[in-house]
Amino acid sequence: ARLPTCKIRPGHENPDIPSDLDEDPTTMHLHFSTHDFRRTFATRLLNENVDNVLVQKMMGHASVTTTAQYDRRADEERKRIAQKIKL
Repeated sequence: ARLPTCKIRPGHENPDIPSDLDEDPTTMHLHFSTHDFRRTFATRLLNENVDNVLVQKMMGHASVTTTAQYDRRADEERKRIAQKIKL
């Protein structure tokens, strides 16, 4: 079987961009924004334990508080601990 191809088209928030770019049912259409790239970049850096202040500077954030919004490590740690609790 043929693996589906991906057609990546930026601007998923734009309603003027048609969701069906062609009729091939084996083609997946992925829609994303440039902010999705930024969020992924920051999240991956933080997941690799890169210093928050360094990530702040790389992202161009005025405040490290903005950068902290991308840091989900504490959330993941809480989930991991909660899963160990037997009720």
